[in-house]
Amino acid sequence: MKNTVVLIIGLILFISGCINTNSTYETWGQKHVSIDLISFRNSTPGEHTFYKENLYYVIEGYLLNKNPHDALSVKINVTGYDSNGTIVVYNSTPEIYPKVIPGKGKSRFYARLLDPDKKVVRYDVKIFGAKSEY
Repeated sequence: MKNTVVLIIGLILFISGCINTNSTYETWGQKHVSIDLISFRNSTPGEHTFYKENLYYVIEGYLLNKNPHDALSVKINVTGYDSNGTIVVYNSTPEIYPKVIPGKGKSRFYARLLDPDKKVVRYDVKIFGAKSEY
């Protein structure tokens, strides 16, 4: 009887995953989001437009999330360059809707770069951070 009880308890622990011999550096159920699997796809080329009496270079597109989990608190820099490749302006707070990029989904992306002298001729979008949980 005593051996049967020990065997049943051992079997329950083994099946439940409480005894895990794999060495990992993560908590059970922890989600990971790779920023390498988040990309930008523009829907229109950048263009100059007026907004509230100022001239802006406007970029619109989508952020695509190829991760299986939602991407939260995505951090992005948008940099505008002149014809010589010199940085003219940057925006570190573009608008993303919805703010949480669904796993295997996309969010709309919109950025304005203040450019009163129409110097911006190209831009670069860099994704440098994202979380999988709050």
